[in-house]
Amino acid sequence: MCDLLGMHRSVSAEARKLLAEATGIPPERVMISCTHTHSAASALGQDRYTSEQPLDDYQRFVAHRISDGVRCAAGNLRPAEIAFGTAEAQEHVLNLRRFMCEGTVPVNPFGKTDKVKMNPPGGSKDLTDPTVSSIALREPDGK
Repeated sequence: MCDLLGMHRSVSAEARKLLAEATGIPPERVMISCTHTHSAASALGQDRYTSEQPLDDYQRFVAHRISDGVRCAAGNLRPAEIAFGTAEAQEHVLNLRRFMCEGTVPVNPFGKTDKVKMNPPGGSKDLTDPTVSSIALREPDGK
């Protein structure tokens, strides 16, 4: 999990390659995701809409840090217990996408029109999923 605005697939591919070299973990067994926070850096690069792109310095840095983090974690493996839970928290959810009437949404960056719009005025609050999921890991002795 990377705390970034976003990450280009080329960064993910490079991180997976580095991981395979450093740990032997097959690239297809690695899942990488981002928080998509607007207060963090972006590893999308200049050509974010292209399939492949050469990595800039920051993107290479991110790929190496992902690999380093997993390599350190793999070197510290030990038994653990895992638990999963859910709770309803309607007060903490908000639907920022609304279905719009045909022809009322501007063209997106790909030259198409979407059926939904981010942050439109009005709309129903009933279209949210109030379920908050959590996962917990601990050592068998409770730490």
